[in-house]
Amino acid sequence: MSYIVEGDNGTMFEVTITDAAGPVDLTTATTIKARFIRANFSTFEKSLAVVDAVKGKCSVDMTSEDVVVAGKYSFQVNVAFSSGSRFSSDIHRFVVNPKL
Repeated sequence: MSYIVEGDNGTMFEVTITDAAGPVDLTTATTIKARFIRANFSTFEKSLAVVDAVKGKCSVDMTSEDVVVAGKYSFQVNVAFSSGSRFSSDIHRFVVNPKL
C-alpha cells in the first residue's frame, strides 16, 4: 500500500480478489464495490475498475474526501456476478497518516 496522508488526492489501490482457490475470475462481474470504514467509524462506498478480470485484479482511486480522517481504515470488496451470485473479499486494512 501507498503512504497516505489525510486529505491526499489521487491515491490508487490495486486489489486482487481471491478465495481459498486463488484469484476470483471477474469476467462476468456486473458490479464491484468496496465498503470502507474510516478511523472514526464513518463509512463510504466506491466502485472499482477491473484491471485484469481473469487474475481478479481491480483498482480504485481515492479522493481527498475519502481520506479526511487520520488513523486505521478497513475495507471489503463485494462482487455481484451476472449469474446472480455474490462474493465478498477478505477485509483489507491501511493507515492514513496525519498531516504535519
